[in-house]
Amino acid sequence: MRTNITQRTLFVVLLLLLFIPLFQHLGSLPIQTWDEARLAVNAYEMLHNHDFIVTYHEGEPDMWNTKPPLLIWLHVLSASIFGISEFSLRLPSALAALFTCVLLFQFTRKFFDNFWMGFITALVLVTSAGYVSLHGTRTLDYDALLTLFSTLALISIFKYTQEKQNKDLYLFFLALTLGVLTKSVVILIFTPAIILFLLLQKQLLELLKNKHLYFGILGFLTLVLGYYGLRELYNPGYINAVFENELGGRYLAVIEEHKKGFWFYYENLIRGRFKAWYLLIPIGCITGFINKDKKIVALTLFLTLSVLVFFGVISNSNTKLMWYDLPLYPLLAILASYPLFLAFQFLKSSKLTDNHLRYNILPYIFLFFIFITPYRSIIAFTYKPELEEYNFQYHALSFRLQNGLKHPETIDNTSIVYKGYNTQLIYYVNLLRDKDIAVNFKSLDNLSPGDTVILTQEEVDTMLPKLYNYQLLNDKDYVKTYIIHDRK
Repeated sequence: MRTNITQRTLFVVLLLLLFIPLFQHLGSLPIQTWDEARLAVNAYEMLHNHDFIVTYHEGEPDMWNTKPPLLIWLHVLSASIFGISEFSLRLPSALAALFTCVLLFQFTRKFFDNFWMGFITALVLVTSAGYVSLHGTRTLDYDALLTLFSTLALISIFKYTQEKQNKDLYLFFLALTLGVLTKSVVILIFTPAIILFLLLQKQLLELLKNKHLYFGILGFLTLVLGYYGLRELYNPGYINAVFENELGGRYLAVIEEHKKGFWFYYENLIRGRFKAWYLLIPIGCITGFINKDKKIVALTLFLTLSVLVFFGVISNSNTKLMWYDLPLYPLLAILASYPLFLAFQFLKSSKLTDNHLRYNILPYIFLFFIFITPYRSIIAFTYKPELEEYNFQYHALSFRLQNGLKHPETIDNTSIVYKGYNTQLIYYVNLLRDKDIAVNFKSLDNLSPGDTVILTQEEVDTMLPKLYNYQLLNDKDYVKTYIIHDRK
């Protein structure tokens, strides 16, 4: 009984340790450009037009972001409850990360029959710089939710291979379905690893004879194809856009100049994104494979295959983005945690302190010193989230508009001159207009006498003197404010 009370207390401590880096100052930074901005505008428009099948951008069906809308539904739900803001839109990603950590804790705790393996694994995940990151758990992008479902799917199918309970098979297909409705076919990348594992475990034929496999496939296809068919019905041309943008486009061709070498993800992993723990991965594999417990050997094989297949597929893709590796982190966290757990168990059984201390505190001191530095690094990153200088400059107008929501007098009756992709600004202009704050977009060649103009791009700034007589009102944080007198 006392052990249960102690573990419940420690679980509350773990939740607190997870909660702080995942949720603190979640809404501090403005909406980031590209994917986050696109999703924010999709959510804003869905919140107002109540079309839950077709996603919109500037009043038109969005044929650039062709992912299914499960995440956007969660954004809308959160914004409906808490009001639309950076925090409410990012909340589903943070919650998905928390649920992933808890899922990992529960699985490893039960599988290894030890509370501390679960505790260690969850902490390794939440102290992974690539996981608790922009475009990861700290922004409203797809990848944190996708990672929750991919982790659930992999855990479920592995549990099925060990326990042969059909509920795990159905949970696998449910997670697979939700993963596809989150970020299209990405979650299916793990399929070859699952099939190979089943072959090596000599369980594939047995699974193919299980009628529940086909019920699961039928349910998966019904829900997934049902959405795509319904979207095509309401938004003709949608499926063709999906094929061009997702089913081959990004993988076979370089999209938006995101071309990197084959070792791009590996180098990022060891240089920063999993820097604190990557050396433990091969140790975890070795200690797992030589273990006398066949269940641990099987888990090590399953995790290794899953990591290698996913890593190989995304590394071979012609379009590479840093955050595409996010589904790997829960798997790597288990592998990296196992050597730490073995060291913890060794110290716990040690007799070194018997003659000096009433209680053996060595294993807990070990964990404290192992985690203190990576945890402090994550806290520092999330407590005062900042952008690198070039990124801050790129988002300078977003910061100004974000501040304008709190201080309308600083932004009212202004025009924005901005060339190129401006969805991150559209989101803020929509919110400002909802508050009756007069902000609009104008092209450089269409300004009028008396216009108060804000801009941040050097190319626009250098053209302004050639076209207009003006007065500089303010120059701060890469944003300049002018008042236009007349045209030259």
